This record gives sequence, structure tokens and C-alpha cells, in this order.
Amino acid sequence: MISILLVAACTDTSATPPAPTTTVVASSTTTLPRGNLDGQLKIGILLPQTGPGMPIGVSMTAAVQMAVNEINNAGGVNGQPVAVAVADEGSTQEAASKALDDLLNGQKVDAIVGPASSKVALALMDRVVNNRVAMCSPTATSNVLSDYPDKGYFFRTIPSDDLEAKALGEVIADAVGKPTAVVYPDDEYGRRMSQTLADTLKRQDTNITSVTSYDATEVDPSGQYFSDRATAVLKDNPAAVAVIGTPDAGGRIIAALQARALTPPAIFVTDGMRVPNLFDKVQPGKPESVAGIQGTSPAPDGIGAAWFNDAFTAANAEVPDFYAPYAYDCANLIALAAQAAQSDDATKFIDQVVQTSRAGVDCRNFTECAKDLAEGRNIDLNGASGRIELQSNGDAGYGVYDVFKFGPDGKDQSIGVRVETLP
Repeated sequence: MISILLVAACTDTSATPPAPTTTVVASSTTTLPRGNLDGQLKIGILLPQTGPGMPIGVSMTAAVQMAVNEINNAGGVNGQPVAVAVADEGSTQEAASKALDDLLNGQKVDAIVGPASSKVALALMDRVVNNRVAMCSPTATSNVLSDYPDKGYFFRTIPSDDLEAKALGEVIADAVGKPTAVVYPDDEYGRRMSQTLADTLKRQDTNITSVTSYDATEVDPSGQYFSDRATAVLKDNPAAVAVIGTPDAGGRIIAALQARALTPPAIFVTDGMRVPNLFDKVQPGKPESVAGIQGTSPAPDGIGAAWFNDAFTAANAEVPDFYAPYAYDCANLIALAAQAAQSDDATKFIDQVVQTSRAGVDCRNFTECAKDLAEGRNIDLNGASGRIELQSNGDAGYGVYDVFKFGPDGKDQSIGVRVETLP
């Protein structure tokens, strides 16, 4: 399951992204030339190669290399083969920062696929912008990134948390259609996610009984804090409760809700809680404690790119497909933008990124799209993850979400697909 490993790698990314500082405007410092503009596009890979995020990092790295192999077999970008440099994002901001230094100044890359973590993306953004490097993340979903002043250098193929909130709200309305409470971690992610979710529920004519925050960092062995939060959530007898968060604190909230409610409400969760041991956070050793809980998570395969799945498996027999479609699409977007701009200079090709993802001739990878570009056509990359439709801020405007449900054995199963688009 794709979300299981993303939680391990990026729990502190989309789940608890830091709020921007009071002055979030990207620095205008002029950076000296790095010697990267040599006519050959060089893509850096900044993804976890070690640590808990290694499985998804290795998977996405293989997908980027697969894309680059195809690009080079098709003649390369602007007549030159695309070069690749791999750096380890690791599991800390410090490790990612050192890896970025190597990519910028040692490897002299023109663009980066990564990082996996939203928190790392936010921490490194100013340096990326100042060094005029295009950066495409396959997995950073934080909605804080949507508003960051990145000057067009940052974009992503995975949809933001705002689209997931829409998907979850519609799932709740369809499944329950009764009064719903929302409980969220009191951080930037939780506040924005809860607002979008509440707005969606209102549009679906679902009454909201309460929107209640909790401190995800609270250390409370007695459980009294979470019991008090649960009491506040349950006071108006909601038929359903949406729990936003990650397994540790979110699991405590669910446990408190179950303990305090005479008739437990239907529980719905966000993608960060789609883990195989969620029941151990709710009632240790009792998998039945999560039975019936539903949720949503990004699903690159939900729209079915069989051609990519088959090709990826053939090329990487020992590598699981964890978020690989999103990384593959990042590499293709970068290469196509550089091809359209006829330059490896990100200051020139970032203007082509959004255009290559929408309102043109439908194509699925560099091999197909480059032919259309050569014939003077506008292109619309609908890649391995499905439609992308980048917005002006670099956000994917189209998202496919897996609807899942936990069974009495504590395991989750897919029960449907939800497609969401931005206006």
C-alpha cells in the first residue's frame, strides 16, 4: 500500500508543516553563477535513499531514471542526453540540506526531483529559488506550499492536501449524510485541512456540529487530555467524526471517542492514518477496534496507467511501485519544459512547465510529447499519475483518491475511487 510507507517517511511533512515565518518573502539575494548552464539538462534527485523513507525514495528514484532513459533514447533534450545526479534526502532537514549543497554546487544540477517531505521542501525553498533551480516534488502535499512565494521554481505532480480535504468531505457526505464533527491537530496543516473539509461538508448540505482542535504533541499517559477533547467533540451527538492527523495522536483521539460515546460515531480519517498498525494506537492488540473506519489517500493508480505499471515492473522487477508515477511525471515535465524553451536554464524553462501540463495535444511522456512539440503543437502531459493540469502556483489541479476502509482484522481495503479537480 502506497500510503503506508509515505507515513513512515513523511509524517512530519504534510502532517505538521511549519507555518511560514513572519517574513516568508523569498530572499532576493543574487547568487553567483554555478557553472551549470552548459547546454545539457542535468536533473538532481533529492529523495530518501536511507532511513525510514528509503522504500519510497528508491521507488521514485527508479522512476526518474526510467524516465531519463526513455528521454535519452528519444534523442535527449535539445539534442543532448539528460544527466542525472542522486543525493540522499535522508530523514532530517540537516541531511537534506547537505544533499542540496552537493546537487547545487558539486553536481551543478539545473532541476531537482524531490524532496519527498513537505517540511524539507519549505526549509530548502529559498535556496532553491535563489540558485534558480526548478524543483518538482512527487509527494510533498502540504497546502502551505500552495501559497509560498517560490517565483515559479517549485511545482508538484501530487495534489495538495486541499484536494484531499474535498475528497474526504464528499466521502463523508455520501456515506453518512448526517451531522459531522471535525477534530484536527492545532498546526498549519490541521487548521487549513479542517477549514477546507468543513467548507466541503457545508456545500454537501452536511451539518457540522463542531470543529475542535487538539495538541498533537501532548504527552498524556493518563489520557485525560484526549478524553476532554473527545467530550468536546461528542457533546452535540455527531453521527460522524472526521479525525485529521497522524497515527499517534490521531489514534488517541479515536480511542477517546470510542470510550466516551454511548453510541460510537462513524469515524473518517486522512491519509496519514492509513497504516497497518493503526489499531495498536487505538486499542493495542485489538484490530477490531478500527473496523469500519474509512478514509481517503492519494492514488496515482486510481485512474489506471497500465502502460506505466507494466513498464516500471519490467524495468524494476525488485522495486515496489511507491509513488513512482508522480516522480516519473516530474522528470517528464522538467524535460519537456526545457525542450520547449530550448534551454537548460531554469530561468527560461520554468515558464513552460505549466503550459506543458494543460490545454494542448494529449500525450503521456517525453517520447510522445516531444514529437508534438517538434511539429509546433501545444502539449498536455497526462502522464503516469493521470491528468496533472498544473495551476499557476504549480499545484496539480487534478487528483485521484483511493477510498479505503479498515476491516475487523485491522487491515484496510480499497472500496472506491474519488476524482477531484480545482476550479
